[in-house]
Amino acid sequence: ILPSNVPQATDGGLLGDAVDRLDNMLNAGALSTAEDALKASKELRDAVQKLTEVDTAVAVAMGDTALVGVTFDGSYKTGVDDRLRGMILDRAQAVHPGIRSVAVTDAEKDISEISSLYQMLQSGSPYTTVKANADTLAQTIERYQK
Repeated sequence: ILPSNVPQATDGGLLGDAVDRLDNMLNAGALSTAEDALKASKELRDAVQKLTEVDTAVAVAMGDTALVGVTFDGSYKTGVDDRLRGMILDRAQAVHPGIRSVAVTDAEKDISEISSLYQMLQSGSPYTTVKANADTLAQTIERYQK
């Protein structure tokens, strides 16, 4: 027999507050609006372009994943490797802690598609539409997470 004053997870008491805080922490930072995604995408693009290896960058960050397309400085010959993916993930998480993985590509076709997704966000396309397209593209690019 439990006394009626013992906190339950659903009563908003101490346990309920703890459950709510844990839930908020687990879902903290998820990019779930077009406005947040557009802001994070622009900031990530700018941060990636500051890497010495990178000449240009495009980025779309949605949910917990960022799609990043890069072209390289003429002297950089290594291409997309785990070292570069790690540096980009670090920048992505600095921009938005909810980003847990990056899909980085130097393929021209993918870069064009990422640019199109960014333009869709800019033009006010529904978040769910852009996210569905981003998720489809992300399945074709190697993801990196720590």
